Amino acid sequence: MIDSDSDEVIATVGVGRHPQNITWSADGRFAYVTKRTRLGVGHQRGRQLGNQTIPTGHSPSSVAVLADGSRGYVSNFDDDTLTVLNLAG
Repeated sequence: MIDSDSDEVIATVGVGRHPQNITWSADGRFAYVTKRTRLGVGHQRGRQLGNQTIPTGHSPSSVAVLADGSRGYVSNFDDDTLTVLNLAG
């Protein structure tokens, strides 16, 4: 985490091996992290993220989430596909 006033690193958060891309949900509660072999979803709890896995195609490389949080989109490098995630609870 970076303090935006001082531009100093104030904390780091482990996300597992081979992170590729990250995006946050609009409300800031979830971080979606693509990893070389899977998509990890972290739930923000203070400075620590829980870790959960969402099935995607092979080698997810980037992730985007709609502003309303209803859907996410993951590009899968090795099989040239796009995974659509229904994130509405």
